[in-house]
Amino acid sequence: KLLGIVVLGLLFCISANAQPSSEYLGNDEWLVKYSSNCTYKGALKGIGKKKGLFKTKQTGIQHGYGIFDCDGGIAEGQFLNGKFVQGTMKTPSGDRFEGSFDTNLKLNGEGAAYYKNGQTLIGTFSGGNLNGKGKLIEPNGSFWEGNFNLGKIRGQVTYYDAKEKKTWKGNFTKDGFVGE
Repeated sequence: KLLGIVVLGLLFCISANAQPSSEYLGNDEWLVKYSSNCTYKGALKGIGKKKGLFKTKQTGIQHGYGIFDCDGGIAEGQFLNGKFVQGTMKTPSGDRFEGSFDTNLKLNGEGAAYYKNGQTLIGTFSGGNLNGKGKLIEPNGSFWEGNFNLGKIRGQVTYYDAKEKKTWKGNFTKDGFVGE
């Protein structure tokens, strides 16, 4: 009998680690542990009634404010029906993105991207690219400001060269500045 209990206990532990589990922390906050060494702490929907502290194998759907942490990447902010839609996302490589996100976790709408190499993009994004009014700031302080089309500077822009302390304004095309 003792051997049977030990074997069942080991099987339960193995299967418990393979499945996501949820723990209610109070104040509509849950901790979900996934088998892939990822966690989510925040609001869930569709998990059933909460009475005191308890654990369950139901995971529910990420919905409301939460923090998803997985392999060095963190998404903190608002989730809607299991999708991260607004807040701050940090990648394992050290890049950080702030704003609204599409279903592919790309910046969409007003936002900012801060890259580990020191480059910063601020403005209106579509599919992760600056698309509309925006600003690209280089690590040395030089910057491009104006219209962007799918991540490329186009139209009326201002370029400031921090090294030479000079500013250029004008119409910028794929061939560079044109006209006056």
